[in-house]
Amino acid sequence: MEPRKKWRRNLQLITFGITCNLLVGAQTPEFGVHWGNAAKGTPPQAFNTVLATLDSDTVRWVRCEIPWNEIHVAPGTFLWYQIESNIRELVDSGFNVIADLKSTPSWYTTNNTGDPLLDPYFAPQDTLEWVIFVDSVTTRLKDKVKHWEIWSEPDGGGFRTTTPLQKHRKYRDLLASAYVHIKALDPAAEVLVGGFTTNLMSDPMRRLFLDSLFAVSFQDYFDIMNIHAYENIFELKTLVDTMESKGIGEDPIWITETNPWRELVPENSEAGTAAFLCGWIKDSLISGFDPQVICWFNLRNFVSTNPPQICDTCDPNLTAYGLLTSEYLPTLVLPAYYACYSELLTRGEIPIEKEPLSLYPNPGSEVIFLLSSIPGKHHIAVFDCSGRIRREYNPANVQGTPFALAVSDLPAGIYIVKIASADRNVVKRILVFH
Repeated sequence: MEPRKKWRRNLQLITFGITCNLLVGAQTPEFGVHWGNAAKGTPPQAFNTVLATLDSDTVRWVRCEIPWNEIHVAPGTFLWYQIESNIRELVDSGFNVIADLKSTPSWYTTNNTGDPLLDPYFAPQDTLEWVIFVDSVTTRLKDKVKHWEIWSEPDGGGFRTTTPLQKHRKYRDLLASAYVHIKALDPAAEVLVGGFTTNLMSDPMRRLFLDSLFAVSFQDYFDIMNIHAYENIFELKTLVDTMESKGIGEDPIWITETNPWRELVPENSEAGTAAFLCGWIKDSLISGFDPQVICWFNLRNFVSTNPPQICDTCDPNLTAYGLLTSEYLPTLVLPAYYACYSELLTRGEIPIEKEPLSLYPNPGSEVIFLLSSIPGKHHIAVFDCSGRIRREYNPANVQGTPFALAVSDLPAGIYIVKIASADRNVVKRILVFH
């Protein structure tokens, strides 16, 4: 695989308007799927149906949650349900497993909100019982599982502390203790970070969390950087820049959750997701991050209600369409996923073509420039998220000359830029920060 610094330099050239085609050197990633708490919550007949339906030559990875709170029910007491046998069957059927260790037991949580439903999301009291769980699950499954993800989305609501400014230390301690114990039991195992999410730039607390993690050397305690990609992909590129600045720019990146449903709202649908899927994977994920593994979220149609549910007929704009329906039948997304993988194998390295219209720097704080290779008059309108026009321009000709969009007096946030010329209309997003 190409050194990550090289493809990042190429992306920077593209951002600043080089008009030639450039090869990023990105190789075809392996595909996978998130199955959630598959090892406990799937009936045996349905489990066998999934194994018969998924092609392990295409969907090579299955990400399974192994919930600490449901297994380690009391100090010294473990209930494994079907977890061990099901994971062994997955591996014996040709799949690789990513085991996601997460969720604090109620008897060890630091949750002080009074709401027991939040117990799993709060940090444990310390790492003593945590490493007992880690040792136990690693010992049982180390001959089958070689990749361990530690928690999920620690930068967001998936990991909470009673003292928010100490959140980075609590997560570093969980990650470090798990890393040390997993490696002691299986030196060949690899440890993944628990999936950073979006808003790393626009949310000051998430950015502070990221910077604070590097300040306490959390980069010494994982083998693979990991992101969860749903929307605002440009914000996650901050993570890649930070990795380079900290000397780990060539470390592998995996994407253990992705689904573009939020990008498709308010017109999300199963057919729309299937049609959009391969462009999303090629143009946003591979071209942006060169990941070694991409896992689709979810195995079945997942609805982002409170609490979440598996549903085929619920609000489509809250639905992440999966590879299968709630009844374990293929959706339109499954053949689209297979076809995309086949196309990527045929194409090999992924080229990025320079767009005729680009905006830089994005995000920006004072001025964002439009660079166009299209001759003639342009109409440029900048909208806020409520649909109100905040800027409007009608330059006669901007071909080859950067045109400045003043943003210094706009409130920080995301804006839509609509650009119309004689032969095309383009819609882009910019992020303004101060």
